[in-house]
Amino acid sequence: MFGILLLSHAATAFATTALREGSFSSSALQATAQISADILSIAQSIPEPFGVRASERMMEIEEEIQEIIRLAQSPIPSPTADSVALLRTVVNHQQALYEMLMLVSEQRRLNNQLPILIPCDGRYSSPFGMRVHPIKGVEKMHTGIDIAAPHGTEIFSANGGVVTFAGWRNGYGNTVEIDHGFGYVTRYAHASKLLAAAGDTVTRGALIARVGATGSATGAHLHYEIFVDGEQVDPAVFLLYREPVVEPTRLVALK
Repeated sequence: MFGILLLSHAATAFATTALREGSFSSSALQATAQISADILSIAQSIPEPFGVRASERMMEIEEEIQEIIRLAQSPIPSPTADSVALLRTVVNHQQALYEMLMLVSEQRRLNNQLPILIPCDGRYSSPFGMRVHPIKGVEKMHTGIDIAAPHGTEIFSANGGVVTFAGWRNGYGNTVEIDHGFGYVTRYAHASKLLAAAGDTVTRGALIARVGATGSATGAHLHYEIFVDGEQVDPAVFLLYREPVVEPTRLVALK
């Protein structure tokens, strides 16, 4: 992403210099088009920004765009058809860069809220999916994963969020539910003791309950569920989640 910003700055500086000198040509337009292609190529290969805060860069981009506009509107030299076309190209690229950085920023916020912390130490005793219910003896969908652990074992929040429910649910027994934002909700069931209350704001790893066997349970364990936009999904997908390691692209800024 740092490389993208360098290329973007190079495109802006190139356009500004050309406007001052009144020397736009087909070769100048081709060079700018190449810079545009490079920006798009790098944008597709680097999912996260490196060392640059999007908000600060947006202020710089806005100042650069305003400077180009002022130069383009200056009576000396008069803008040519090529200069106006290049101005529009640069402004369009800057707008695209702004939107891309905002999307990356939003994606990073989402990543930071994903429920990826293992909520309890123990043994995985039952996965997500169809199974024979241990009490009813019939095949039934198991909407979470079970982690067998001694009575009283600590249960932690898989990420920061707001506790939306803490109490008794039929079948689940003592239960805590946390809204992490972006449509992600986690549920922690069969607890022996609840240590969080509805309305509490918790951080990642906060102690929220202790393992028990309340509700429909044959032994002490944590039943753990994850909802995405209201739909129960396999928590194992999130427990295995890791952000990709991406090496930054090294580019030299053009003066």
